[in-house]
Amino acid sequence: MFYVAEALLSEKGLEFSSHGQVIGAYGLHFAKTKELDPKFHRWLVDGFDVRVTGDYNIDENVSSQIVVNLINQAREFLEAAREYLEKKSRG
Repeated sequence: MFYVAEALLSEKGLEFSSHGQVIGAYGLHFAKTKELDPKFHRWLVDGFDVRVTGDYNIDENVSSQIVVNLINQAREFLEAAREYLEKKSRG
């Protein structure tokens, strides 16, 4: 989901060097304006939190159900981004 958000921001001429900046800018430019459903920003934040947990919390496992949910959310986010970009390119 991070790379989808990064690509969407890039289409607006915006580039950032950290995950936090991308997530914050996505919230400002897409969720707050409702150019895309704000739920995608929530999913982006939650997905990043799970990634951090998986990478750095040795004592905590990420359940397979959480992973399945994230994959489904990522697919929905990617499809919404694709539709947004196609609509934008048609003018």
